[in-house]
Amino acid sequence: MMRRFWIINLALFQLSWFCAAFYTEQATYWMIAILLLHFGLSPTKLADAKVLVLLAPALMVDSIHLAIGTFSASATFSSQYIYFPPWLGLLWAMLLVSFNHSLHWLTNKPLWLAYILGAISGTSSYLAGIEAGAMQATWDYPWLITVLALSWAILLPLLVVCYRMLNPLHSASAEKYILKHKVAALNPKNRRKKALNKQTINHKVP
Repeated sequence: MMRRFWIINLALFQLSWFCAAFYTEQATYWMIAILLLHFGLSPTKLADAKVLVLLAPALMVDSIHLAIGTFSASATFSSQYIYFPPWLGLLWAMLLVSFNHSLHWLTNKPLWLAYILGAISGTSSYLAGIEAGAMQATWDYPWLITVLALSWAILLPLLVVCYRMLNPLHSASAEKYILKHKVAALNPKNRRKKALNKQTINHKVP
């Protein structure tokens, strides 16, 4: 169950995004149910609850975007919100718990990958939400894309770093694993072994 739960988590996150983008009016209710379903099925409930402390920086960034007018809630649904769309906060919650599951691989990778992934996937996700009508673009697209890309290029690596700080044992084991493989790659014996294996393969090829 533990090994395969990342598939369930990925499906639930995509379902949450779909609800937020295309069923915005009812999205809050559906996404609460999806989040509860995630916690009901998750084999790491306490760890998932723990990672939700990272909601603070995530919601702060989107609050700034809403305040300065980078984007706004769709006029069709804005009357439902006092200021911050609840479904947006719930979508962030689903993304953060994914760090323990379908996005767990990212927490072991170099931060430059989070920079790139944030700038591309984060920006495209918001643009898709705007195109679907969940939000409205209040800036010209060149400025909108630039600001979203920059903010996501900062935010996603920041969240990864914070996640590692919340899980120091996980981070230490990941660093040891990377260091071990780097040392192994630099070992002359391993290099000679790889060279001999390559020569053997080349000799076998007619």
